Amino acid sequence: MGWRAGLIFNLLHRFSDPLFVPDERDHKEYAEYLRETGYQPPGEPERQELLRLLEEEIASVREEFDYAEKANEERAAIEREACLAPEGETWSMLPRQEAALDRSIDPAGAG
Repeated sequence: MGWRAGLIFNLLHRFSDPLFVPDERDHKEYAEYLRETGYQPPGEPERQELLRLLEEEIASVREEFDYAEKANEERAAIEREACLAPEGETWSMLPRQEAALDRSIDPAGAG
């Protein structure tokens, strides 16, 4: 886990704390403990920080995805061309057929 993911996890954990569950009666002792230790519920600055970190993470993942997609397109094009290329005897005949075609088009310059 990277540093950004760790910060996101920490902030998400603070926002999902049981202290903020609507029915606080179930977590009364825990809520009292947190208040005694000086715990402050997350506010607007933490929310803005969480949103900023999430946007940065989305942007970095999008960059990685775009790079991987481009690399995959290039690899697919190479593989497609390799599949369409002639093999064996057909491949060795191509230069001879090309030379014969050149001679038939310009018989004076082929010699």
